[in-house]
Amino acid sequence: IRVGTTGAWNPTDAPSLVEMLAGTGIVHVVRTTGGVQIDEYHFAPMGLSETASVMLVKVTRVSGSAAVDAFGIFNFHLGSPIGGSNQPGTDNENITYDGTNDAFYESGPAGVTFAYATIGATSKFHSTQSVFDTVNAGSDLTNTAGTGGPVTDAVPGFQAGLTITNVGDSAWAGWYAVEAADTNGAAAVGRVKTWLNSRAPAQVLSDEQSAWATWITAPPSSANAFEAALAKQAQAEIRMAQVSELGTANGQILASIAPSQWNIT
Repeated sequence: IRVGTTGAWNPTDAPSLVEMLAGTGIVHVVRTTGGVQIDEYHFAPMGLSETASVMLVKVTRVSGSAAVDAFGIFNFHLGSPIGGSNQPGTDNENITYDGTNDAFYESGPAGVTFAYATIGATSKFHSTQSVFDTVNAGSDLTNTAGTGGPVTDAVPGFQAGLTITNVGDSAWAGWYAVEAADTNGAAAVGRVKTWLNSRAPAQVLSDEQSAWATWITAPPSSANAFEAALAKQAQAEIRMAQVSELGTANGQILASIAPSQWNIT
């Protein structure tokens, strides 16, 4: 977030609240800085059949009148395996920008492509040039068409200008990341855009919450507030642990370490 000419990445400001929205897989974080309250929401959409994550931010003016911009940064590692492990490094990463979709496509020796794109309004600026340091310096991003070829530790980012005129007013921004295992980032973005169906960030969050509420079975009427919240969240955790991919359950979440009897699907 940048307020006026002071920019900083959110982890710089200690959160006043970190929670899972009850009965959902949505992480909610609240921070306050420079006269604005920042509500972050992070989740993997349950209704989207993609390996994808969504991050949304709602910024509410608490005081002052300085201009506010929100930034999204993506630092996935798609380089060669490190030391013979299956952990990818940061070498030879390449990023290109797609102006039609307002999206970056990142690829590398890891053999997959990740696409990063905006939710809602087209980005004010988009860049692969010193994104982290530029925001900390309080400056605008510089539009780039990508890295221009393989580089070490390629990092793209987006900038959204927010209109928050009066105290109490709010504005939203949002982005997503989606994996394209077939390396076709544009096709992956197209599928996500079909799911988004031109929804604004606030509507995306509301719809995700509603979908979870429809899926959850209501706790017993005798449950107190704590018990009811626990019952809802337990159901959400079980749902998120389910493996939906075809074939071998590579995404299996184990209940214990092998060779124990509980490492089963």
